Amino acid sequence: MATQRLGVLSAALILVFAAGCGGRSSSVPHGPQTGAGGVQGAHRAAKDDSSTNGGLFHPNSQKYRDAGAHPATGRSGSAQVQSRALLAKDGSTLVEATTGVLDGAPGPGSFSKVQAKLFGPDGSLQQTQNYNHLAAGPYWSQTFPGLIRNENVQLDTHVRGVDPRTDVVTIVDAVKLRPDLAVRSFTGPPQAYVNTSVAFQAVVSEQNQDVGARADCVLSVDGQPVDQAVAIWVDAGQSVSCMFAYTFSATGTHAVSVAVVNVVPGDFDLSNNTAQTTIQIVQPSGNLAYQGSINSFLNQQTTNDTLTGQFSGYSDNSTYTESSFAAQMYAYTPNVRFVFPVQSFAGSVTIDGTVAWQPTFTAQLAPPVSDGNSTCQNQYTDSAFGTVCAYNSGLSVAEWVGTTGAVTYYSTHTDSTCTGGVCTSNQYIVNNTSFTYGTGAPNLNIGTTQQLGLTLVDGSATSYTAQTLVMTAASSGYTFGFDTCENFQIGSYCFGNHGTISNKSASDTGAGSGI
Repeated sequence: MATQRLGVLSAALILVFAAGCGGRSSSVPHGPQTGAGGVQGAHRAAKDDSSTNGGLFHPNSQKYRDAGAHPATGRSGSAQVQSRALLAKDGSTLVEATTGVLDGAPGPGSFSKVQAKLFGPDGSLQQTQNYNHLAAGPYWSQTFPGLIRNENVQLDTHVRGVDPRTDVVTIVDAVKLRPDLAVRSFTGPPQAYVNTSVAFQAVVSEQNQDVGARADCVLSVDGQPVDQAVAIWVDAGQSVSCMFAYTFSATGTHAVSVAVVNVVPGDFDLSNNTAQTTIQIVQPSGNLAYQGSINSFLNQQTTNDTLTGQFSGYSDNSTYTESSFAAQMYAYTPNVRFVFPVQSFAGSVTIDGTVAWQPTFTAQLAPPVSDGNSTCQNQYTDSAFGTVCAYNSGLSVAEWVGTTGAVTYYSTHTDSTCTGGVCTSNQYIVNNTSFTYGTGAPNLNIGTTQQLGLTLVDGSATSYTAQTLVMTAASSGYTFGFDTCENFQIGSYCFGNHGTISNKSASDTGAGSGI
């Protein structure tokens, strides 16, 4: 078996934690990119939860877990009502009720009257508000100031149009914090070749720990949306990963960003919904042979609720610790074209001299697909995403990326169906209900030394290997936090969230001449 070794050039992936205001998602192209940039996305069966795929893939409509607070429910006769009370960062609480499903389909009938009873932390009734002669249909809402996390709100609702009589449905729910989705890391190579597929990944966390949320994870290049994972689910207190792919058709420096938008049921803090980095796109040459980077971060935060006045001494404090790990190996050979189908492909992470993780893609190989300019195979495992591409120009690229998080959501351009060389988005992707997720990489701790590797055996039984030099880690970090207080009849209520981000990263930078 012939053996080829990839030369040496490694550069740091840039891990960015950035603040900015999240906006609404613009129209993003669906399906794989083709043409000069090659094929992004792999052919795979529509039923990805079948035994042949090991149950790896699931539609986004399936929540991988939903352990946070749920809407309260009540029933009278045939009428059923859901209610929810979510506390925003400005101290206001939105109380909602529906005869259908909150954030879902409307129900039958309509509300004719709603009585809201607001209770204090000790369970005593503090206020009663009546809303009569309503014509609100099957949904009702009202914003209240001065409500406190975990205090109860009781709604006595009158529902008409379901049974011959008016049904009186009572629901009691506890006030919860609105979910806070935050982009906690965003990684991608600092340099790549023009007209080749480039992978980016983001870690998205829910920080308030009360309620999970859905959102769109959108990748933009030079200010324009280019890829997205739609309707991802992040459970309360959990982290997930979004995997993207994009082909750059022009050389030069490009701004790349990720944004978490369209958050349902709304976002507590929009200032932490974005992150950005830059990438240098160059013409293929013998100077860029491989890049490798490894990153980890630790998020430690404390939330505290405090009352003064009538309920002085009340507090409801909690602590939250979250860690994350990401690694990427990106190898090029501008002089040799890989032969398909690939026989095997694997990566390795060695920490302090011990192999800590070996993502292996062989069992998950997808059939190669071609668009006339390139041939690619994308591979998925429970812990990583790998891609191998050969271009008609003679350039070949192999890459694996892995990141922690409860699951990994694959975007439009990393999850597509190709038949007979023609690639389109799956219909269920267009309908935003069946993007896919895997289980995430192991949550490793960066040590004193680390090393990344990549091995590939192509269809001609030629073996290619690449390995970084031994890398030492650099540390960085920052603190964040806020306090918000509101005065009301029985005293004042303050909510605060403070934390520290600690980041470690390591990369190998060297020069080589390719194969």
